[in-house]
Amino acid sequence: MTARDAAGLYREAAVTTAGPAQLVALLYDGALAAIGCARRHLDGDRPDPEAAHRELTRAQDILVELQMSLDHGAGGDISSSLDALYDFCLDRLVAANLAKDTRPLQPVTTVLLELRDAWNGAVVAATLTGEPAA
Repeated sequence: MTARDAAGLYREAAVTTAGPAQLVALLYDGALAAIGCARRHLDGDRPDPEAAHRELTRAQDILVELQMSLDHGAGGDISSSLDALYDFCLDRLVAANLAKDTRPLQPVTTVLLELRDAWNGAVVAATLTGEPAA
């Protein structure tokens, strides 16, 4: 078994055993990783637009999954705000993909890092208070 195979098995196990709160964190991390890969494919010594397209599409798919998981009935204003942020990020990802330009990726990275950090903070706070995280 190669290291890559082992890493894939580890990721699969992490996803299949994660609770809902952990899945959201994994989705944020996955989107950020895909954006980082796309940036490297676009800015590297040997640009690879096809690989960048795959990674940007992967990031878009993850954001759509996050968006579809919003519970607007229970989430109220927070769900609406997240929905708008996800729309903004999706728009910027599409712009980066069409232009094969990394500049639209910076605000997406900033938004997703802030959302991930806020989410992780909320999960920790909920764990400390004994409340359900998600």
